[in-house]
Amino acid sequence: MTWVRIDDGFPGHPKVLKAGGDAAWLHVCALAYCNHYLTDGFIPTAMLSRLSDRKRPTALAARLVEVGLWEEAQTGWQIHDFLEYQSSKASVEAERLKARERMANARASSPNVRANNTTNKPRSSDSPSQPSPAQPIDEQVRDISTPVDTPSAGRDWSFSRMSAVADNYARIALQQANGINNRDAYQRTARKTALEHPDIGRYLERWPTAPPDAIAAWLHGDKHSMSYYHDTADDELAPVTDIRGET
Repeated sequence: MTWVRIDDGFPGHPKVLKAGGDAAWLHVCALAYCNHYLTDGFIPTAMLSRLSDRKRPTALAARLVEVGLWEEAQTGWQIHDFLEYQSSKASVEAERLKARERMANARASSPNVRANNTTNKPRSSDSPSQPSPAQPIDEQVRDISTPVDTPSAGRDWSFSRMSAVADNYARIALQQANGINNRDAYQRTARKTALEHPDIGRYLERWPTAPPDAIAAWLHGDKHSMSYYHDTADDELAPVTDIRGET
């Protein structure tokens, strides 16, 4: 989860007052969208009507450009000086990676994990390619997450990006579930399910600019989460079966 930084003088800022209430609220919603999807302040044209429920959102966007809060871009708008106040995509992803590594190290050093690794070592007859049930979950995931295909140049098929997709899928699954007693176990299962999905590598290849949470939402059934990002497929987007077997 990311946060929007707005100082306490925002409501009285001359640009905000000049833009008006509807345009100012559109600006706040756009800040939240950009932080959530890590767009570094870019708002696609197709997203505008979803950020404002007013009849003429383009007029509000033009107003924000006029007062200097937004700038026109080729396929949408760019929030002026976004990175001076908000976190960049690179910094957010770096912090998320550090957090995952800290969690993995903490689990690996847990007395329970060390005891399990000692008492439940795999037999010599076990296949070395199969992860031991006693391994920490991150080590199990690493064994199954390496793409089989050779990645195209410029595409990020790294374990960290696939892991981020799985983390977000587990978060979404937990949010939409009811009556879960063991939340940690449920999230671990959902995370592993996402990484074992046969199409996760294809999604990373097909939408190279999409953030991990958007890909995770697509995997979980939100067929609109990828519509704002560059699609490398030449043909029209075909229905894809998600993890739950739905189209």
